[in-house]
Amino acid sequence: MSSSESLFFTLPKQIRRAIDGAFDATIKPNQVSKANRRTPTSTNTATSSGGGFLVEEPASGSFLVEDDNEDDSDAGDELAQIPLELIPAALQRLDLPPDDDEVLAVFKNAASGWTSSSIRPSQGDNPHEETYVSRSDWRSVCAVLLENNPEEDDAERGVPMDEDEDDGASDEYVEEKSSPVEDLSGEASSDEYMDGPGKASSSKRQTRARKRAWISSPIADSSVDNLQKLTSRRRQTCLATFALFFEGVSSEELMIQKIMIKDLQRVTKLLNEKLKADEMIEMLEMFSTSPDKSMSFDDFCRMMTTARLA
Repeated sequence: MSSSESLFFTLPKQIRRAIDGAFDATIKPNQVSKANRRTPTSTNTATSSGGGFLVEEPASGSFLVEDDNEDDSDAGDELAQIPLELIPAALQRLDLPPDDDEVLAVFKNAASGWTSSSIRPSQGDNPHEETYVSRSDWRSVCAVLLENNPEEDDAERGVPMDEDEDDGASDEYVEEKSSPVEDLSGEASSDEYMDGPGKASSSKRQTRARKRAWISSPIADSSVDNLQKLTSRRRQTCLATFALFFEGVSSEELMIQKIMIKDLQRVTKLLNEKLKADEMIEMLEMFSTSPDKSMSFDDFCRMMTTARLA
C-alpha cells in the first residue's frame, strides 16, 4: 500500500465517505461493471460428519468486534473505475477545482498506467480508447488534496450527505428562486427577441426544443443538484467572473446588475471572440429568468455551474 493510499485511511470517516461518495455518484451504479461487484461467498460451507466438531454460535451477551473499515470497504470494490473524462465532475462534487491542470495531470498519469486486462476487456490498440482511473488512485489523490482541511463540512464540499444529516449549512448559499427545471421548461416570453413574424415563431420553437434537450441531458441533472447548494467557493468564483462584465461598479451594486446583450458584445469584442448576435440571444434565453431576457447573478451562477466553470 502506497503512502498516499495509507493517508486515505487516516482521514476522518466522513471525509473518506465523501471521497467514495463522489466517485460512486459520478459513475452511477448502473455504469459500474458487473466484474466490479463482489461475489458473495458462503462462510458456512462445512457440513457435519461423523466425529467432526460443530462450531458453536456466540453465546448471548458476548461481544462482537466492529470493523472500523467497514464503511470504506462497502463503498465499492477496489476494481471499480471512473472514466478520465468524468474526473472534473467528480472533483466538483468534492468542491475541488475541476480545471486544475496539475491535479488533472496526476489523474491522467494514473489513467495511462491502468492497463490491466483483468480489470476491463481489451479493446485493441485503439488510440481513441477511453482511459480510466481506479478507485484506489482516486482515493490517493483526493486524500492528498483534502488532508489539510479534514474538518471541513460535507455540505461545504457539495457532496451528498446522509438522509439523517442536516441538509443546511450556516454559510451556504441557497437558490431562492424556482427550480432551474421549472425556469427552463417555461414558455418563451412575449418580449422575446424577434427578427420578423416568420422567424419569431421558428426561433421560439427552436429555443423550446433546445431547452427540452438540455433539461434531459446528464449535465442538466448535475447542474440542478449543484444549484441547490452553491458553495461559498463556487459562489465567489461566479461573483468574480460576473464582475468582469461591470467594470467600475461597486461590490454593493454588483449584485443587482444584469447582463444584457450589449454587455456580451462588449466582452466578446475585448476577448476577440467571434460570437454572432443570435448566439448571444440564445445564451441569454437559455438561462435567463427575466422577461427582458437579461441575465441576473443567479442566472449567471446557473450558467457557470452548468458549463462547469465554477
